[in-house]
Amino acid sequence: MPYYEKLVGKSCEKRWNAPEINLEFSVVGQFVLVAGTDEALSFVSDIHNILYVDSLKDFQNFFAENGVSILRGPISNPVGTLIVVKHPDGSVLEYLEPYS
Repeated sequence: MPYYEKLVGKSCEKRWNAPEINLEFSVVGQFVLVAGTDEALSFVSDIHNILYVDSLKDFQNFFAENGVSILRGPISNPVGTLIVVKHPDGSVLEYLEPYS
């Protein structure tokens, strides 16, 4: 984490554990860092990027209308609610709507 704090010039803003999947998450600037064992990280290793969005519902509607697969979610965590989506090009992205 020190590397990312130095890169963006900010300290870790948020940290939380997800004991149900044995992972720890940290937010440093625009980065969401994930830590855990190799086995635990396999749960999120398919995710290419995490996007913060204003309205998860708007994206869910778009995905439903366009036949895009929602792989996981919606899932609530200490930061907000998320879905994991597989796009037609094969990329897997997490969409996160942070709590106010």
